[in-house]
Amino acid sequence: MAPQRPDAGRSAFLFTLTFLLLVLAGAVGGQLPGVPATVSALLRPAAAGWPQHWRFFTGGERTRAWVAWQIGAGGTLTPLTIPLVAAADLGGLSRRAHAQLAETSGLVAQVPATGWHGCAGADRTACARAAAAGPPITLDNAAQTPTICGAVLLTVERPPLRRTDKGFTAEVAVAAAVRCG
Repeated sequence: MAPQRPDAGRSAFLFTLTFLLLVLAGAVGGQLPGVPATVSALLRPAAAGWPQHWRFFTGGERTRAWVAWQIGAGGTLTPLTIPLVAAADLGGLSRRAHAQLAETSGLVAQVPATGWHGCAGADRTACARAAAAGPPITLDNAAQTPTICGAVLLTVERPPLRRTDKGFTAEVAVAAAVRCG
């Protein structure tokens, strides 16, 4: 038996560490927003063995979300709510999205149970049209620095159940005129 090199253990450790760091960089890099489709396509086979997405770690797979949409001219919807792990929220490091969640929660709490309109599988635009058919509910935004004001659609949305689902689905909605003070 040939004698082992004195640095064989160190070399094996460095090889293993380098390999694991490359795998980690590839996994994280494929999840970043704005990643070219080619990178995501290359990482898709790995998802078969490691299927969870960042939502798995943030609880988004199991919870419903309150989402606020600005209702624009012609019924166009612009999102006002920032997802907790979005780039605009510094990937969850900023507290802005958490503050906005509390703001949205305060608005949702003011909506009477009879004010909600069921969406029954309709897309968000159709749901908004149906919810806006009647007069909007007037809500008061008591947040110190309000971000949700004016003509707003509040929705309770269900997260995608599978990776192949397109995104959140609105379950109920209400059109509101939000006063900021």
